[in-house]
Amino acid sequence: MIRKFQPQDTDKVMKIWLDGSLDSHDFIPAAYWQENFAVVRNEYLPAAQTYVWEENGEVKAFASLGEEDYLGALFVSADARGRGIGKALMFELQKNHSRLNLQVYSQNKKAVRFYHRCGFQILREGIDEPTGAKELMMSWNKGNVSGDLIYHYARQTNL
Repeated sequence: MIRKFQPQDTDKVMKIWLDGSLDSHDFIPAAYWQENFAVVRNEYLPAAQTYVWEENGEVKAFASLGEEDYLGALFVSADARGRGIGKALMFELQKNHSRLNLQVYSQNKKAVRFYHRCGFQILREGIDEPTGAKELMMSWNKGNVSGDLIYHYARQTNL
């Protein structure tokens, strides 16, 4: 079930964020994620519009939007990956927004493929200054044919 984030979800969401960041970004030193933990917890998360996927009373995934429809995070716990939860969260965002933007490390191939399947297109490449890693700036617009594919697929399959 998808629902809005509640303050009592903070510890679980942050565990999913840290574990997912370490799992998916082995090309960035673990210390970077650990050093940014407090900033994400105390500044970013409270300011974001966040949705969680809850299963049997336990948060298994989350997606956070910042200003101007910026998707700052979409993470699924390791024990819940591969079951369509990320797609369901994306569908929820896409049905309620006409545009989404994000940045993803180019070395995070699984995430890049996922966003392509969800209709995102690469706008440009850049370098994330804090890490020095290459990143892709991607965008999805409801009016684009490819951007509508996930929306129509999810509607037909009742994700």
